Amino acid sequence: MTKYFLLIFFTLSALADNKVTRIKVIDFENPKAISSIRIAGGADSGAAVQAEQDPKLVLEGKTSLRMKLPTFKNKGPRWPHFFLRPSAFKFTDWRPFHRLTCEIRTITGQRVRLSIGPVGRARHPQIQYFNPGISKFTYTLPELLRKDSQIKKMLICGTDLQVDTDMVIDNFVLELDHKLLHQEIADFQRLATAEGSPRIQAAAKKLSGSDKLAIARQLVQLKDRLVQEHKQKIEKETVHLHREFEQKFPRKPWGYGSAGALTRVFRQLPFKGSIRQALSVSLAKNENEGIQLVLRAKRTIKNVRIKISPLTGPGGAKLTNIKHYLVGHVKTNTPRYRVRVQSQWRPDPLLDFLPAFTLDAKVFQALWLDVQTSKDQTPGLYKGYVSVTGDGVPELKVPLQVKVWNFTLPTHLTFPTIFTYSTNYKHFIYEKDKKAQKQFRSYMRNWVKYEKISPKAKRLVDLAKKSRSLLLDHKIMPDNLYSGVQTPPKTADIQNGIKRGGNLFNLTYITHVVGIKKGDSYPAWRKKSYLNYLRKETVKYKKNGLFKNAYVYAFDEVKAESYPAAREMLNALKDEFPDLKIVTTLRDYSYGIDSGLRDYVDVWIPVTPSYAKSSKAIEAARKAGKKVWYYTADWPYYPYANLNLEDPASGQRLLTGFMARQQNSDGFLYWQTTSWKTNAKLITKGPLTENDGGSSIHYHNGAGILLYPTPNGPIPCLRLKYIRDGLEDYEYTELLRQLDPAKLTLKQKQTRQQLLSVPAQVCTAPDKYDETGKYLLAYRQRLGDFLSEVK
Repeated sequence: MTKYFLLIFFTLSALADNKVTRIKVIDFENPKAISSIRIAGGADSGAAVQAEQDPKLVLEGKTSLRMKLPTFKNKGPRWPHFFLRPSAFKFTDWRPFHRLTCEIRTITGQRVRLSIGPVGRARHPQIQYFNPGISKFTYTLPELLRKDSQIKKMLICGTDLQVDTDMVIDNFVLELDHKLLHQEIADFQRLATAEGSPRIQAAAKKLSGSDKLAIARQLVQLKDRLVQEHKQKIEKETVHLHREFEQKFPRKPWGYGSAGALTRVFRQLPFKGSIRQALSVSLAKNENEGIQLVLRAKRTIKNVRIKISPLTGPGGAKLTNIKHYLVGHVKTNTPRYRVRVQSQWRPDPLLDFLPAFTLDAKVFQALWLDVQTSKDQTPGLYKGYVSVTGDGVPELKVPLQVKVWNFTLPTHLTFPTIFTYSTNYKHFIYEKDKKAQKQFRSYMRNWVKYEKISPKAKRLVDLAKKSRSLLLDHKIMPDNLYSGVQTPPKTADIQNGIKRGGNLFNLTYITHVVGIKKGDSYPAWRKKSYLNYLRKETVKYKKNGLFKNAYVYAFDEVKAESYPAAREMLNALKDEFPDLKIVTTLRDYSYGIDSGLRDYVDVWIPVTPSYAKSSKAIEAARKAGKKVWYYTADWPYYPYANLNLEDPASGQRLLTGFMARQQNSDGFLYWQTTSWKTNAKLITKGPLTENDGGSSIHYHNGAGILLYPTPNGPIPCLRLKYIRDGLEDYEYTELLRQLDPAKLTLKQKQTRQQLLSVPAQVCTAPDKYDETGKYLLAYRQRLGDFLSEVK
């Protein structure tokens, strides 16, 4: 460690200012840096590197690295690349730092595309275009990479090079951002207070001083110590839970426990719940709510089955609509972001196709029970039981009781959402026959009728309908943010969705122009195409009464260089279709002031961190008659609430529920529901499945995946249940607001006033919320009891 400190201390390129500490990490003045380079494919690849000492080309000092990469057009490699090995680095532990920067001089006379990035436990390259001349490359170190104490190499790769490329590269610098460090310290102090030992809490409070690099290194060490503490705590809790099972079920081969809907039950980790107690759940009329039955056996038990008896309530009333699912597990790969609970096997897919399963010895296995009430369900307490049987073991009879509150949730929910379900190439996981795929595309584009396509193509159509129906079962209107003019939405699908509680649908996606420069016009041919398409479609939907539910999605996440072109396109659109809603995630956090789009955009949707930081601008936009929603995608990462597999279940329910109310969001958008990897596997078994939960966004688990594929079509997942339950939670707060105070007693008025504000223990911001779910469910219980009383 002393040697490490001295090496940095004597590095002449170590710089610091008020905001950033910079350390040069690769120095091409040292011959070892260049001799460490390994060219993939050797000399035969056409790539070459050398020390460049021409003062006109050198970027810093006397020596830079010159690299030549061949075009793939002349039968060259598509991705010519080379690696700088560890001997090129001054040090390999980059965990304290936030960014890596370098400079590149492009000698080639046209723009080229490179992929550059360090390699730790996985590759994390970043693609960037480089114009002729000198460019700066800035790489934000991902969370996963900042866990690696050893960077193994640096990748520099050409990507689909159109010409032979000649470049000079130098000045690799690691940056420690003081503002980000301050935020990391605050986050860690909060985490240490909640979960750390007194010793770690005391050390966390002392993380201050002028030497930011020393502080950052201390923070890394404290994080490592907290991880070790957490592992030891988990081991103790697991041993204790196994002992409790033994005590509650003495001399029995197996037993049961219960866990709430927001508890993820891992096979080898302890869960928060109760052992040998009745399953209990409360819900309104016309609502869904889940509860989990957890099994544990001393030995492997085959042919485990469950059967739920009809539940009997007041006056002999019956409650029979209770589905059960075996909770499946996916074997995830290490993601690029920080993960709270360390486990490779993660619970998520809900396996409704297995009539029986094998319960392994000494693991915790959950079954999800989904209770659904009707609009005319008699309120009161219902009782029954769950029967669990297996080969060679006595039956388990688990008491189940359901409390039905005396109020009804609406079928058409108040809080609007947009979730993409697209039948793009990912849908072809169900059918590899190219002819069937082509016919399916033709059907989706309204070029051919269902009766004219092959049985295989019909199966693809039927599975798409099954997917839409499954999403609607969970209060989600299947939509497509990215549909083009060639694939207009099908009227029958929209009508069915709205009938079942949906609200909005996208007519088309107005794309940005790749490589556009500030001041460039929007292409006239593309503008004409959109306007011609909308003339036809708007007439149709005005006739059938669906136009009020229609919108156009425009300029997905674009930046300032696209503002002028966006104004031109949306001005033309609004001139002709003034009543057509325009929805955008365009990055203007003044909501139309900076971009000049205030008069054209109806619904602004920033990502949750930007939403939380722009409250004044949001208030001004709403005063101007605009709606402002929020959204998540593969990002933001923990501690922000999101729908990745590793994110807290409570945050996933809060996003569409109490958090949306507390943040005063007008709606929620999520970018995909079937963003499977191209090599994703169909699930055929369980509870350990073949699928890894990996998203098409590399090194992300669950991102854009709310349905899992099986040979018989889609199945739901836990996160889909959380979203649905959140949407229903939101209705509790809406019903509370709709109560007429004049009809309430003084005490009821006071209670209503207290409940109108979401408690701070539940949520105060998208990154500050109840991660256990304890306070969320307690608030829901108070709302339910009160609404049942006043109704």
